Amino acid sequence: MTGAGEDKLAREVAISASLEENGVKLRATSRAVSALDRLVGAALDWPAAFFEGAAGKKRLSDEIDAQLRRAQAAVAEAQIAGNQALGGVLIDSVLVEGARKQKNVSGVAIEAVEAMKALPPPTSEETHSEGNQADDNLDSDWMNMFIRFAEDASSEQLQQLWGRVLAGEVRKSGSFSRQTLRFIAELDTETAATCEWAANYTVDGIIPKFDQWNSGKPFANMIDLQRLGLIDGVGGFGPNRKYTFDAAGNVTIQYGETALHIEGDPGAEVKIGAIIITRLGKEVFSLLPSDPKAQILKDIANHFPKDNIRKISFGRVVPEPGGLRFFTEEILWPL
Repeated sequence: MTGAGEDKLAREVAISASLEENGVKLRATSRAVSALDRLVGAALDWPAAFFEGAAGKKRLSDEIDAQLRRAQAAVAEAQIAGNQALGGVLIDSVLVEGARKQKNVSGVAIEAVEAMKALPPPTSEETHSEGNQADDNLDSDWMNMFIRFAEDASSEQLQQLWGRVLAGEVRKSGSFSRQTLRFIAELDTETAATCEWAANYTVDGIIPKFDQWNSGKPFANMIDLQRLGLIDGVGGFGPNRKYTFDAAGNVTIQYGETALHIEGDPGAEVKIGAIIITRLGKEVFSLLPSDPKAQILKDIANHFPKDNIRKISFGRVVPEPGGLRFFTEEILWPL
């Protein structure tokens, strides 16, 4: 018979073998195993199930149902034997409820591993930070709150959302505050749709302040998000986002795989009105699917004052050793 320590080591080896192919470092894997142990414990054969996706969810669900039936049978036997204290209330409030929560957290755990496998390789900055981080476990209070919310995540959509939260926190502790956990737990369908809409317009850490946000449904959406604490600076003049031309007279604003390349006088500044995204907003938006549209960059180009600008180009960026390479597809200014 193997001990608890050997079982955990076996689970860590199983998860590490898969995740390291995706650039997740050993310490992050250690945190992953600790977090997943907190979620589902060692009772189930979960290491294999975690790499089966939907099939793994079905297998764990069937196993939990089988555990529930065995527990219910044990209660029935105790009742027959004369122990009336073990009655229907116990089955409904303890056994059935416990099985429901275990199914939900198992689903979240599987989605977390799927999200970890999909993470891009860590940046050099993340790798350096990871090497200096001594704690193999996530914050205990954070994890306690996360588990409570994961236990109520019965839908596929919520399980995927909470899985992405855990994957991000495993990769970099402190990625998601407890305020963000509470916000997600109370997130309704309408607010989620508004957040996804706004996330599509997030460029370089801001939402550019376009005239189209000043009336109608877009304005109402922005006011709602500001009221919820996700953004700030809606209405009025608000803050500006400043860009300074480098020594070669260039500024590049990347958006997904596209970018604006702006040429001007070295050391000069250009600026655009900005709606600020708060920490809560950044954390929530990072979890939501987005559909970047190249038109947003072209709208930004139209809003820049042209005093210090000689040329604005639109194109695509391709990663290369040491940085990104810009390929011009269209000259936006001068026309």
